[in-house]
Amino acid sequence: MLPDITTGSETELMKELDREYRDRSGLTERRHYSIFYSRIPPSPLMILGINPGGNPATWTMPAGADEFCSAWQHDYVDERYPIQAVMQPLLRKVLGIDDASLRRIPKTNMVFRRSQGVSKFQEQQSGMTMDTALKEAAPTLEKIVRRVSPKAIIFEGLDALAMFNRTFGTGALGSSLVEPVTTPNGRHRALIYSVHELRTSILPDPIVACALAHPSKYARRAEFQTAETDMIDRLASVGAILRAMGPSAGAT
Repeated sequence: MLPDITTGSETELMKELDREYRDRSGLTERRHYSIFYSRIPPSPLMILGINPGGNPATWTMPAGADEFCSAWQHDYVDERYPIQAVMQPLLRKVLGIDDASLRRIPKTNMVFRRSQGVSKFQEQQSGMTMDTALKEAAPTLEKIVRRVSPKAIIFEGLDALAMFNRTFGTGALGSSLVEPVTTPNGRHRALIYSVHELRTSILPDPIVACALAHPSKYARRAEFQTAETDMIDRLASVGAILRAMGPSAGAT
């Protein structure tokens, strides 16, 4: 049964989701996993990546870190790392918002276990496969997505969209709503951007799913600008909602 998300504080809900995941996964150290990169308020938009970065053998959280973003901390505003350096300006431009409103956009991942890239996941998570970790995270992620109830999701990494549809979709992923954007990549062109209408088992209405090739790898490609241009138009109503909402009371 889903928790009553209409009562109690949001940070208490986040703590409860964290406890549930720890109980299910058996993980007790933050170096192995991460769930929250922002608060998880209802929002017309959310961001989903594949999994947290970092080597679980050496990763550490700063002493005294606010793990549940009680002051509306957001990784894209307050931290500095390659994906953040792309996503913060992208969201500002696409949605026409400032950082105070950006804090309203929840960010998490399909898998909560940490690795230095997908290729090292199994090695750095003691033999666990990414698919097994996806099933492990799914009950928690479902509650987060239901809580947010987004009209649109931006996926960081094309595999993130495939993982989401495999877990929560009600059918095969249909054709892209735009001509898929590709870029030279050796012998074959790499897909940069696609858009899909996605029906899920956990949300009442279809969502707009914008899938970006991994931002830290492809953001400097000229074709990435095509994705940006399309999202400015496609997510205009989402940006208008966020601007009308403004910053949340208590946001820094």
